[in-house]
Parts: sequence; structure tokens; C-alpha cells
Amino acid sequence: MLIMRSLIACFLLIPFLVSCKTAPNPVETIRIEGGAFIELSQENLMKGISMIPLATNPGCMIGEGYRILDCTEGFFVLDTKEQAVFRFDSKGNFLNKIGKVGKGPGEYVEIFTGIVTSAGVELLVYSGGPKVFRFTPEGIFIESKKYTESGTYSFIYDPKRDDYFFYGSFSHKILQLDRETGAINDSLIKRIPGTGGLIGRTVFSISSDGSVMFHEIMSSKIFAINRERIHERYRLDFGNMELNENLPTEELITRVNQNGYWDVWQVLDNRDYSYFALTRLQPFKPVLRFQIIYRKADKQSFCLPDQNASSIEIIPAFHFTDQNELYLSVNPSEITNSSIWEKYLSGKGIQISAEDNPVIVKLDIEKVIAFATDEKR
Repeated sequence: MLIMRSLIACFLLIPFLVSCKTAPNPVETIRIEGGAFIELSQENLMKGISMIPLATNPGCMIGEGYRILDCTEGFFVLDTKEQAVFRFDSKGNFLNKIGKVGKGPGEYVEIFTGIVTSAGVELLVYSGGPKVFRFTPEGIFIESKKYTESGTYSFIYDPKRDDYFFYGSFSHKILQLDRETGAINDSLIKRIPGTGGLIGRTVFSISSDGSVMFHEIMSSKIFAINRERIHERYRLDFGNMELNENLPTEELITRVNQNGYWDVWQVLDNRDYSYFALTRLQPFKPVLRFQIIYRKADKQSFCLPDQNASSIEIIPAFHFTDQNELYLSVNPSEITNSSIWEKYLSGKGIQISAEDNPVIVKLDIEKVIAFATDEKR
């Protein structure tokens, strides 16, 4: 009788063990509000960075409103005022301008965002509706194509699938479309799980394992699309500043007015680390900007210098390599106000004026963290 009970218990246990083995990885929670961060000081940053000033000339004057497109070969800067992309080589030399406003062929009204592919640059623009305009790296217009009727301001290209992912601003859906035909696979049109589309702005990125990452900037949930499945990968713990999209609108507004909230502007992910660019907004208090580097092995979080208290603003990162190199940019006008950065530049023989183009900063995460943790010991 005892043997029979043992056998039954074993058979009952087998499905449980199998389900445990095949179950997806649980959501990883990262404490932000009230979290214990090791701060990476400006002095430590200087020990693990290299700087690449982008050339400045009359044909290439980048304004204050810009963002750098994720790329591994050279640098592509989308200037929102010029409504064009400026291309530089890996040393910062200016190569050419990409895009045409009101100059056919390839004219458009406004650029929403852009991506860099092996074939060149693709811009999501408004031209009688949202369209994708393709250019060679040299700026020669190739073609334009309309993929979706719904309003969209963000997209990404997944080279492994050779597909686009678009975010539908009104339907709050991720659309996966064939890049060549534009065909939609209905089984892959999925409503974003766990979000109510708080403000309808979604940011995409590609992790080093090939997953397409996305999030809404006022949500604490970071999602990944891997093997044709959408799942929550990270949950940022904002404490009492968490926005619960399931609350009635009036109650949600009351909580925001009382506690404030966090914005998530950028998420980058590689094998060893995750990177989050965040803004903390509270009533009657200064806006604080944080750039958090989360080490997966021991779940330790590191923070770049406090962006409110320091005299320099580091623009959110745009690329994270598997060699743990984080690419950011800094406005020269900010650098000239910092004695620490001025000292670094003079030691390297680099001269920068406040009117120059942005400076690319390559940050060696392992080296900077090693200096910071040695100091704490």
C-alpha cells in the first residue's frame, strides 16, 4: 500500500516538474523608488570613457532637438528641427545628410523616427499618412511604402524575422508586418498585455538576444517579443508612484497630483546588464533624471550622476554592446560648464566650444563599476 502511494505521488509530481522546467522565465522586478543604488560619480566616469566629438561645419549644424539612432557602424543623428539625418563615420567625421523636406523625389512633411539597417536608413514619416521612406547611407532616395492606415509614431525593424513592428497609437496594438509585402500575420496582432494605453507612446529597442523590447513611457512594465510571443520581461517598482491604468481616470489624476510619477524614456538590454533612462516628477519639486544600470548577475543597480544636482546633462544612451559598452551623447554647452569634463578634455588635447555638435561618449561599464565598488570597499 505504501509503495502504491509512493508511485501515485511520483506520477502526480511529474507534470509539476515538467511544467516547472518549461515555464517561461518569471518577470524580474527592479526596485526604483527607494532603491539602493551605487552612484557612479563623474570622477569615476572619466576613468572609463572615450569621447568622439561630431564634426561641426556650415553644412552640418545640429540643433538642440536631436536623437541618435541605434547603430554599430558610424553615427546617424536625427535633427528634429532640420527634419533630416546627419551621418558621421566612427571617428566623428561628417559624411552626408539624409532626407528631403519638400524636395522631391522622397519629400515628406515630418519625421517621426528612424532606424538604421544594413541597406541604409529608413524613416517613419508623415506624407499623406504614415509611410516608411528608404534611403541609402549616402542619402539617395530609394522608395517609400505605406504599411498601415492607423496612426503610428514608432516602429522597429527585426532583422532576424525580416519584419517590421509598428505600434498603433489608437488601437494600442503591436503590428508585425512583412517588410517586403506589408502583409500582416493576424495571429501576431496582439493587444499589449497589462497596459491600458495611458498616453499612447511606445518606445522600441532590440536586445542582444534578438528580442524586440517595448514599453509605454508612463508604465512600469517592460515587454519583449521573442519567438512570436509577447511577455513581460521587467517590472520597475515605483512604490506609491506607480500608475495603475485600471484605476478610474479621476482617481488616477488624484494620485498623480499627490504622489507624482515616473517616466521611462529608454530601455536597452544586453546579456549582462539592463539600462533604464528615467524621469521622476513630483509636485512642487525639481524634476530628477536618472540613468540606471542594472547588473543581472547579482541584481545590483548603479546610477549615473544625479542629473539635477550635477552641472552636466548626459543624453539617454542609444546603443549597448555585448562588450558592455554604453553609447551616450553630451551637449558641448553642458561640457563647458563642468570643470571635471573640462579637465578630462584638456588632458586628451580635445577642444570643444559651446556651439559645437554633440559629443559621443562611449562608457566602459565594467571599468567604471570596478572603480566605484573599489571606492566603497
